[in-house]
Amino acid sequence: MNFRKLILASFAVWAVIVLGTYVAGEQIEVVQLHTLDETGVNFRKLILASFAVWAVIVLGTYVAGEQIEVVQLHTYDETGKEWTTKMWVVDIGDVTWVRVANPRRAWYRRLLANPRVELERGGRVGPRLAIPDASPETAVSVDEAFAAKYGLVDRWYGLLVRHDPVPIRLVPPQPES
Repeated sequence: MNFRKLILASFAVWAVIVLGTYVAGEQIEVVQLHTLDETGVNFRKLILASFAVWAVIVLGTYVAGEQIEVVQLHTYDETGKEWTTKMWVVDIGDVTWVRVANPRRAWYRRLLANPRVELERGGRVGPRLAIPDASPETAVSVDEAFAAKYGLVDRWYGLLVRHDPVPIRLVPPQPES
């Protein structure tokens, strides 16, 4: 899942920064003060406090994102293998919309190659035709709908993972004649 990769990457960056700062700080302190007792204890407290803050932010973001409606979109690769992705959804009028945060996502590339998807929502699964619409007018109205429904969490996720988002309309497929 992409969010898990984000969490792991942010933890790795955090760990490198803290460890690098600690090592550099320890070397500077040894040279300048010749004592690390109080400085080392304070730095350890800083490390623990920063880790606690990081953990609360990551866990809080994940939990907050799961509190409001989350659907599953089933996409299919070129071999027919099914892939399931959890995401947010909004309705504008009688049209259902999802949004890809970054068009390089694998599920979005599968959807472009095969727009016949399935939407799992409220315990029901139904076929849909996925139609991306990157027009500025659509992007604004879909972004407003997501912001109204998901609030501050939508803004926070936007800062973390949203780059060139694309709204995707999900419509029932037309019967083949």
